[in-house]
Amino acid sequence: MVFVKNVIKNNIMGYLTTFTIYNDDCDLVKKYPKEFAENIYDACCNPNIEYKSNVFHGVVIPQKTRHADDHTVYVHAGNTVVSMNPYSDETLNMLKNNPEFFKKLVDIMESQTKELKKLLLLTKNPKNGKSRT
Repeated sequence: MVFVKNVIKNNIMGYLTTFTIYNDDCDLVKKYPKEFAENIYDACCNPNIEYKSNVFHGVVIPQKTRHADDHTVYVHAGNTVVSMNPYSDETLNMLKNNPEFFKKLVDIMESQTKELKKLLLLTKNPKNGKSRT
């Protein structure tokens, strides 16, 4: 109940925070559960958090907290997860500072989208994979 009161008081309802947890050291979650919970809470509710850094002993990468209406796509590539949103300063900075990596992520998104569209067509007409539209 205290959390709900704080959420309403701090006006953070309707927001979502996405996390990546490295499995390598996830045993630290059991070893330090209170610290883990506090770090997760801070990543969700602290507007001054530095999103470029990991939290909780480097085990967790928080993405920027977003309102539920702020749609974005997260790409899991290699050993990281990156937000891809054409209206995000983070995405635009990645394009500017590392265009090769940015292109790789766009290529991954295109490949995944192509395969998902094939699946969508199959569900529209399972017999021959063609859409009925």
